[in-house]
Amino acid sequence: MLGVGKNLLDYSGQQLNQAEAQYGSVKGEEDELGRLLNLIGEALEFARINYYYAGEEYLDLETRYNNGKKQLEEGERQLAEGQRQYDEAEKELNEAKKQLAGIADCRWVVLDNNGNAGYSYAADNSDKLSSLSMSFSSIFLVVGALVIYATVSRMVEQQRRLIGVNKALGIFSGEIFAKYLLFAGSAVLLGVGMGILLAWLPMQRVLLASYEAHMNYGEGSRCFLPLETGLVAGGAFAISLTAVYLGCSQLLRQSALSLIQGAQAGTLRRKKSRGSSKRRLYYRLILRNMRTDLNRVLVTIVSIAGGCVLMVVGFWLRYGISGVPDRQFGEIQTYDAEVFFDTAENADVASEIDRILTENGLDHICLRKENTVFELDGSLNALTMIITEKDSLEGYFALTEIDRGEPLTLPESGALAPRRFWEYYDVDVGGDVPVYDTGMNRHTLTLAGVFENYYGQLFFMTPQAYEEAFGSAPEPNCFFVRTEGVPFSVLQERLDGVKGFQRVADAAAERDVIGQFTGSLNFVVYLMLFLAGVMACFIVANFTVTFIQRKTGELTVMRINGFTSGECIRYLAGDLILTTVLGTVVGLVLGGVLGARILGIIETPYIQMLREPRLESFLYSALVTFLFSALTNGFALRRIRRLKLTDVNG
Repeated sequence: MLGVGKNLLDYSGQQLNQAEAQYGSVKGEEDELGRLLNLIGEALEFARINYYYAGEEYLDLETRYNNGKKQLEEGERQLAEGQRQYDEAEKELNEAKKQLAGIADCRWVVLDNNGNAGYSYAADNSDKLSSLSMSFSSIFLVVGALVIYATVSRMVEQQRRLIGVNKALGIFSGEIFAKYLLFAGSAVLLGVGMGILLAWLPMQRVLLASYEAHMNYGEGSRCFLPLETGLVAGGAFAISLTAVYLGCSQLLRQSALSLIQGAQAGTLRRKKSRGSSKRRLYYRLILRNMRTDLNRVLVTIVSIAGGCVLMVVGFWLRYGISGVPDRQFGEIQTYDAEVFFDTAENADVASEIDRILTENGLDHICLRKENTVFELDGSLNALTMIITEKDSLEGYFALTEIDRGEPLTLPESGALAPRRFWEYYDVDVGGDVPVYDTGMNRHTLTLAGVFENYYGQLFFMTPQAYEEAFGSAPEPNCFFVRTEGVPFSVLQERLDGVKGFQRVADAAAERDVIGQFTGSLNFVVYLMLFLAGVMACFIVANFTVTFIQRKTGELTVMRINGFTSGECIRYLAGDLILTTVLGTVVGLVLGGVLGARILGIIETPYIQMLREPRLESFLYSALVTFLFSALTNGFALRRIRRLKLTDVNG
């Protein structure tokens, strides 16, 4: 048993040793496993970190991918747009090459500032204003001389006794004359100074503002012209000297005694007589007054005539200028819109537009309207050619003969030109007008007739006449349309879808151009009329007061002899009424002549004013003159009712 136990113990020991060996082996594997687990854990952690960063990178790459995709789409769109623009540009280039190939040899034309339409318009407007100012200045010279003469004459008349005393005391006539000349000269000096200041400060500002409102030429600047100002001042002093001499010479030639005694009052006595005899007495007295005071009568007539002339001119200019738009765009040019198109882009554009206009019930004609230039008097100027069939313009543009007013038809050869072209350039019917095509190649148009027109250099001709002059058939590019109340925006919208359609233009848009031309002219006219009216008012009032003062002694004697205040007033009023009537008649005649002249001055080659005289111009001028004279003289004649016996020595 012991042996068995020993064997068992040995066996158990072996088993224990084996187990220990196995345990050691397993423990070693366990350590290795732990180490491996640690490595796996570290690798796992590293993988987790790599995964995190890989996710971030993935998201970044995804974002960049989406952005790149958008950029690609935008690039493809831009490429398509660029390709479209390239195709269009290539098409335009090919068309331009085709047109260039069809253009004959051309030449260069070098223009100065007058080749600029804006410059020419401003320069022409300035020239017209200068001519207009010179015409009014002549009236101002007369009115200014009368102002000085009236003032000095009244002063000398009031101081006749003082002059007589001075002469009695040994003072020479030249010294007395120098006194009044000094007075008038100082007034002229003050007036010239005030005139320069007014012209420099407010008036130039207003005129510049008027120009800037109608023209875009930059900031205007005021100017001072020493030579011209000196000439005006010298002329004013010369007028002053002449007026003082005329006002003083008659009294200075009288003796001291006659001056001191004064004018002798009349000794008229009232006699009982019938009404006809009384009227004859008044007429004789009035005629006697006018004969004995002829200078005063003539100056008064001229003063009233000057004011009436200015009013006639003002009313005539107002009608002649403001009536142009209604006459041109109401009676002559009777269509409403111009529809422009280009057959180079679409050969069927004319028929498509014609269909749309017909469907909308709009009357229209198809023609060619072409702007070109002509050369006369050594310079190039613009004109507009309207090429259409012989009888197609009826109802759209009234072509009337300038003398008889009969309708004109388009000639088979040559062109019809407006009156202002015929007058300004002095081209006879049958004469040649050099014109140029787009290549500035010279051609010749024959003037076949002249029609009445108030705005624009419009030449009308048939397609046959155009082909005869230019060597090629005209291609239509325009419709004249009567819109029948359809707004231009609606017409534009209906035509927008037509390929080759360009634009719709208001046929009366030139009204604004006429307004630009006449705006500054109207302002200058009104300003000068106002100033001249003020001066004429002063003259008439001055002469009326002087006349009453001169007649004070005579009127007082008449009152003593039994004449009533009303009869004395009627006695002087007859003289004033007669001079007013004579001055008004003279003014109406001279105003008609001057009005026609000034209208001719302000006309341009492109604008013709309404020249026919208006009865209203003369009627209103006469009424205003009579009213003005009645008010002025009425206030002055009220003094007669306040005469006293002490006024007998006047």
